[in-house]
Amino acid sequence: MQKLKSSKVIYYVMYLFIITIYLYIYRKIEINYFSIGDFRVYTTLLMTTDIKRFIVKTIMITLFGVILALPHIFVTTKKEGKTKFNWILSIIIGLPALIVSLGITVDICRLIKGINSTVGIFLAWIAYGVPRYFCSFLFGYIVSVSFVKEDVEE
Repeated sequence: MQKLKSSKVIYYVMYLFIITIYLYIYRKIEINYFSIGDFRVYTTLLMTTDIKRFIVKTIMITLFGVILALPHIFVTTKKEGKTKFNWILSIIIGLPALIVSLGITVDICRLIKGINSTVGIFLAWIAYGVPRYFCSFLFGYIVSVSFVKEDVEE
């Protein structure tokens, strides 16, 4: 069995501490800032009644994805080489996640005439429910792990 280095233990404890602090701050903001009777505040980007709360909620969830990608960021920064951005990953997964996280799928449905009602219901479910929050988280994570370093050629 391999012996665990003390620096790794400290690293994981700090990582757990950062996640705990983030969740504490998020909960405080959730209670004090988002606790209102009108749940329509968080509908979509174009149809929101309170743009500040909508943006803050989306950013807070996206930030959680970035925090969960911290180990990848630390490993990438320690490597030697030139930093590159993985555009393919960001466009194929990150861009649709951003569109869903902003709730633009419902706005697109309203702009397109004659859209199938089943597709419209599906896109509304994505924009109004848990999938939107998951996509906000996914967007933050994907953007963070899209930074990679090329190996140095000798």
